Amino acid sequence: MSADYAYWLAALQGERIDLNEATDETTGSTYPEPACGFYRHRRRDGEFDPVAVWRNGDGDLVAKIGGASTVPADSAFSERVFAYACKSPITEDVYRAVMGGADWPEDAPSKDEMRGRAEKRLADEFEPEDPKPSPARKNAPAHIIAEETIKELRAEAEKWLKSIGGKVTTQEQADRAANFGDRFAELEKEAVSTHRKEKEPHLEAGRAVDKAWKPVAALGDENKRWAKKLNTDFLIAEQKKAAAELAKKAAEGAPVKADDVKVKAGTRGRSVSLVTVTNFHCTDADALWDHYKNDPKKRVQMHPDVVKVVAKIATAELNAGLDVPGACLKTEKVAR
Repeated sequence: MSADYAYWLAALQGERIDLNEATDETTGSTYPEPACGFYRHRRRDGEFDPVAVWRNGDGDLVAKIGGASTVPADSAFSERVFAYACKSPITEDVYRAVMGGADWPEDAPSKDEMRGRAEKRLADEFEPEDPKPSPARKNAPAHIIAEETIKELRAEAEKWLKSIGGKVTTQEQADRAANFGDRFAELEKEAVSTHRKEKEPHLEAGRAVDKAWKPVAALGDENKRWAKKLNTDFLIAEQKKAAAELAKKAAEGAPVKADDVKVKAGTRGRSVSLVTVTNFHCTDADALWDHYKNDPKKRVQMHPDVVKVVAKIATAELNAGLDVPGACLKTEKVAR
């Protein structure tokens, strides 16, 4: 292979050598001369085109970008394509495979391919003997198809992971793993978007009902409580009076019943009466905390709600540069 391919061959090995300088015959300016070889170029839509650069029969540098016609590998090509493509060399085998319709080696299966598999499996699973699936299966709910599509992609990813020994060890494998993650992210985004779209009309209708009726119900509750409180003092006085009469009867030896001391008000619906309610009241926060701080079961310290609140406060103070005994911030590298 001629010296024209030296840059490409070195780039395939991860080496970088300087490109030759060429002169634009029209402007006289110099530019990095495209090097013969095979590359790929990312389009604005994020997809890749295979690129080939070679010398034609006249010895001129020419290039082919994807399925487009051959073009001169001039300054315009260098600025628009090669300046970026030169950083992504590919083998000739990969170039010819992709030009023949194959996927890029690190590509994850497409969503359409996984969705097609999911739809076929659903039809085969529920209509094994019927070559024409019933409308119910042929038109399966979108969420079922989406769920099965994700499962298909996961199965494909696990199959690939097993084929490489269960661990990523090369850049190409790392790229493929990342692309699987990107595919999952696309499916997640579709699910979130569709969920929001389908749910919104119901939420809107629910909000309209809430707006109309919740204030009315709240007003009724507020006035119910107000009306019941009107009787509190009266009922307490009546209960004391009834208790005194009950005590007098008991002293006189007359039979008495516990119900005789009950008092109530109201002749319609639910009557109003006195009830005993027991509510928590903190009298000494420090003493209360000290009591539970020494709990051998650590029911307070390990309670999820307590941990969440303490972590939130401590994180804010640590981020502000303050010292928090028993806590610190830890950094870690994660793939996203």
